[in-house]
Amino acid sequence: MKNAQEISHNGLVYRYADGSYDVIACTAPIFREPGWEAAFHEMEAEAKRRPTAREAGKKSEGLDMERSMRRARAKLRRLALANEFEYFVTLTLDPAKIDRYDGAAVTKALGRWCDNMVRRHGLRYILVPERHKDGAFHFHGFFAGPGLKAVDSGKLIGGRPVYNLPQWSYGFTTAQPLYGEYAAAVGYCCKYIGKQEGERPLGRWYYSGGALAEPEKVYVDLDYRAVENSVEFSIPGAKIKVLHEKGGQNGNRTVTNVMDRMGFRESCRGTAYIREAVGIALRERDFMMCKDVYPALAKAAGRSPAAIERAMRTAIDVATKSPQWDTEWREIGGWGSPTTGEIVRRIARECRED
Repeated sequence: MKNAQEISHNGLVYRYADGSYDVIACTAPIFREPGWEAAFHEMEAEAKRRPTAREAGKKSEGLDMERSMRRARAKLRRLALANEFEYFVTLTLDPAKIDRYDGAAVTKALGRWCDNMVRRHGLRYILVPERHKDGAFHFHGFFAGPGLKAVDSGKLIGGRPVYNLPQWSYGFTTAQPLYGEYAAAVGYCCKYIGKQEGERPLGRWYYSGGALAEPEKVYVDLDYRAVENSVEFSIPGAKIKVLHEKGGQNGNRTVTNVMDRMGFRESCRGTAYIREAVGIALRERDFMMCKDVYPALAKAAGRSPAAIERAMRTAIDVATKSPQWDTEWREIGGWGSPTTGEIVRRIARECRED
């Protein structure tokens, strides 16, 4: 048995796969290690310190709304940074297929579609609802998944192709492959929360689902005054500082960035499978391609393990013929003619290193 002082800390660190991390420091020990139940007298004392809860059913407003918005942005950001997504997407609604002003109908349709895509195609997603100026709903967010189909729209933004997602059955879509600094894309998506004067479209700040990873959490004791270059704000009874720190020189090299530099092409279906395999490698270091990876991707994509393996080898063959392959492959520690498993492990190691 431990007392409250032993399991309570004033610092919490979130670590992400790209080597970056968030530090949250407080003037009071408000972060309690999970898995411990508080004794009755400690629960009673803690309840007295908490601010009075809103009346049941009352909508948050003013400072309550600002705090709710801030928490939602922080949670979305941490969730997005802990995962590797392929596309920044926009989903709109066709009035011929659904009443895009009816929040209940839109929520039901979105839930049904996302559930089907997760179960049948391995979709991983984060979506933020937003209203058009005329009040119609639409969504922005991130998508990834081995069974996700993307078709070239024939349009370019910034010299890069824009795709459509034919599996979205309720309207029109755009999907832009993520490149460059991933954290910047995450920050851009977070700005949609609270964009419309603090309104929660459809009653939620965002939707998420699929096999999403959570960031690693480490509870620590910190010297509050020593946490510099941070953002400080107040909570009831205490002050908090928040610091985001990028990783080392490889910290911004997400899976997509590494694969892009190695010469992998998004037009090859196997590229998406390799990206998903690297995601598995980042979550589970002890894995086997034939026993674990191919069957998992095959189940999500509705294909055979052999078809998944062939598609991955095709993507690798195309990449190895690119002029930058030899340089980039040696840079991440590779040599010779690699197996699929070796490529997956090398890319995962590159993204995991600080």
